[in-house]
Amino acid sequence: ATVPQIVEPRWIFPFSVVSGSLGADLLRYLQDAPEFAQPYKAWRALRHPEARTTGFEEHGPAIELIQHCKSQDHPLGPCKGLSLFGLDASQPAPLRFMAFRHALVRVNATMLRHLQEALKVALSNSCSEIERKQFGHTGGDTLVLGKEAFSFATFQLRWGHHGPLTMGRHVDGGPSLLHLSLSLAGRRKFRSEALSYNDQCSVEVQDFELGPGDVYVTSPACFYHSVRYEAQGGSMTSQLPSDIVGGPETVVLHLRSNILRLRSNPSTFKASNRMLSECLAPAVAQALAAEPIVLPSLADVLNAEAELQATRAHATSPTSVPPPSKMAYPPSSISRGREVLSVASDDDL
Repeated sequence: ATVPQIVEPRWIFPFSVVSGSLGADLLRYLQDAPEFAQPYKAWRALRHPEARTTGFEEHGPAIELIQHCKSQDHPLGPCKGLSLFGLDASQPAPLRFMAFRHALVRVNATMLRHLQEALKVALSNSCSEIERKQFGHTGGDTLVLGKEAFSFATFQLRWGHHGPLTMGRHVDGGPSLLHLSLSLAGRRKFRSEALSYNDQCSVEVQDFELGPGDVYVTSPACFYHSVRYEAQGGSMTSQLPSDIVGGPETVVLHLRSNILRLRSNPSTFKASNRMLSECLAPAVAQALAAEPIVLPSLADVLNAEAELQATRAHATSPTSVPPPSKMAYPPSSISRGREVLSVASDDDL
């Protein structure tokens, strides 16, 4: 759909975008994860037999697979009954990515702790009981953000020869209030839409060109966005998808957080619009802008991987952690997000 030039927002959700790149050695380590050598058929077998086909998978051969990254509690095993957006998320992510997430929350422990406290204060002081139930975690009282941040992994993989693919403009559900995206193979363009600071009705578009190793952290639950996957040059083939061998040409990892899960699709947004606009989104936007997000080094991830293999349970801090690499901030990292239901009728709200 065409991006509107002028809107009349009912709600305004602030958000920040920070971006950076993995170190070359860590990127190679993740790209060389043994799971990516598996053919399409093996990845397809990992999906729940009753899982619905996603929009990304309609342009196949492609797989969109959700797995958990609960590295403190279930590092190498299933988390029974866990789901995200109605899709099974009970199986653990591959070990290297579980370790990446474990190292990520460790090197950002201070920032996550500060954000956790800000969210708890906002929920306690400014939200109704009904709104607090939408957030989860006993209205925020039992929230431990170090365990819940980035704890859902979504892998997007495509095989073969394809032209460009554009996923239309949309707004994510609540777990994308704190969301990391990492490109591992292929190229894509992420387009965000935000309100102008000057008049708060003009729509400004910003494009992020993303290749292998590029990372962004933001809140796609707060703004319209779209993604264009560039053409990929896999071999032209008449094989059935089940016969395709070799690794995928496009690989993207999304890490979402285990918060605000009842805000799952536009039909449920009404119950949490005010809470998101006035309490939660400002806290996350301010946290991302105020404290440096850091990416783990390869040494951090290897330490985490060894720890997860050894303990299979709650993590313990290593005796030595190498300095993490800092993400680069764009010149202006806070934007105001346009309201996600601005095209809805008054009856919808």
